[in-house]
Amino acid sequence: MTSDQRLLLDRLREDHADVLLENVTAAERRMDAVLGLPPADVQDPRGSGQWQPETEQLFSEARHAESMLIALLGTSQDQAQPLDLPAQTAATLAQLRKRAESYQRLTIRP
Repeated sequence: MTSDQRLLLDRLREDHADVLLENVTAAERRMDAVLGLPPADVQDPRGSGQWQPETEQLFSEARHAESMLIALLGTSQDQAQPLDLPAQTAATLAQLRKRAESYQRLTIRP
């Protein structure tokens, strides 16, 4: 990669990390406003410190959070929903936020 290409890739990663973190934080605020759940206690994720595997992990956790939100919001009254689904979804979003914060720190250029 040329230095210009590397700089472009760095900017793209940083921009995407910023937007993802904003979206996750907004989703948490909306869930809290509706459900009033206590904040989920999640640990900081352990990462490799390398952007490639961290990107894959972030994507995987984002897909899981999306699935949880779909299950929470898409269930009809006729479908049974686990009683702890709201708390599980909130914990999944909190974990995704922690992962996104970690990824954001990883993408900041010196």
